[in-house]
Amino acid sequence: MKRWIRRTVLTLLLVALVVWVALYGSSWLHRRQAARLIEDLQSLVADGSSANVASFVSRYHGKPDSSCSSQSCMYNIRIENFGPAKVLLRATSWDYVGLRPWATSVNVTVSKNKLPWVNYSVIVGVGKGHLHRSGLFNLPMWAWESAASTFSDEYLHVRQETEENGYTTYGDRPFLVYKPCLTIGGGGESLNVIASNRPTEYAKQLAFDIHLECLLSAKACTTLCQLRPKAWAQFLSEGAHGCNMDEEALEMARRACGDWAGRVGNAGKLTTDN
Repeated sequence: MKRWIRRTVLTLLLVALVVWVALYGSSWLHRRQAARLIEDLQSLVADGSSANVASFVSRYHGKPDSSCSSQSCMYNIRIENFGPAKVLLRATSWDYVGLRPWATSVNVTVSKNKLPWVNYSVIVGVGKGHLHRSGLFNLPMWAWESAASTFSDEYLHVRQETEENGYTTYGDRPFLVYKPCLTIGGGGESLNVIASNRPTEYAKQLAFDIHLECLLSAKACTTLCQLRPKAWAQFLSEGAHGCNMDEEALEMARRACGDWAGRVGNAGKLTTDN
């Protein structure tokens, strides 16, 4: 009897290990693909023309939008890691073994041999102590951290002239960092960057500042300062105007990323405290 129990336990452990290795290996491969996608997107933005869009879209199996015309077209690319039958989405307990759902999306618009709109986003599930609960049985749901970057002169100009979601833009300059309100199942936060079609070097650094280790690290990234450290520092230096910014959020970021993350008060002004 004891031998049967021992054999059964070992078999179950072996099956669990095989499943974990398969899911972790798949996530690792997807993350490498996402890293290459973002690197190639950087080259596309730096080039600024549509000459290499066709090969870029083909390389990552992108699809044209249904609204494409002979004058312009938007192409969509998506790499997601939700597991077979979206198994990672169904239980937040995967986070305890270094697995979590995430997705990377890219949208590129071509018009008259130019790229008037280029956008990419990364969204990653946050589990463990940062869960939201919902439904009849109050079951835990994934919370989400998101990062998005957009390269568009027109969109940048529009956002520079508006005031929205409790933050104020900062005049005419080649980039904007802001924290919008999100309505995602389970709750979520995002830190976004908007830059011109021909971004400055610093604007590119902010726009492509994504810590992809958050997608697969054993310890989950639970704050925006972990997902976008450079963009977060810029966000703080501008007063941290954004949705759901309070002392509690800043204290959480300080614990996750160091004392520099807590130097902004509720009024959105940098303090001189040492």
